[in-house]
Amino acid sequence: MDYDSKLVEKAIRDGHTITTKLKKATSDEEIDLLKKEIEAYGDFVDEAFGKIDKDDVLQERNCELSLLLYLAAESKSVHMSYAPHNHKNNNYELEKFEEYLDGKSWL
Repeated sequence: MDYDSKLVEKAIRDGHTITTKLKKATSDEEIDLLKKEIEAYGDFVDEAFGKIDKDDVLQERNCELSLLLYLAAESKSVHMSYAPHNHKNNNYELEKFEEYLDGKSWL
């Protein structure tokens, strides 16, 4: 499927912007403040790039990017709760999200 290059660029740019903010977050409260931005990003990529699963009763469009970003944010939050002094792995899932984002295999 051919996608509008401006929408692809926006998805990549906005995805990196959010992950940069998440990487800088040092508390659950800071991550919680980004939830609306994460949800808005998810809605955007689902609508612009999502596919409908034939088995989905609701027939909603879903893009892997929205799920992966949500999971990466949750992973960072959990990691900060259980290993707050081990900053080495705090952003691992966010970095993997960015690699996936840049790889464009979600298109």
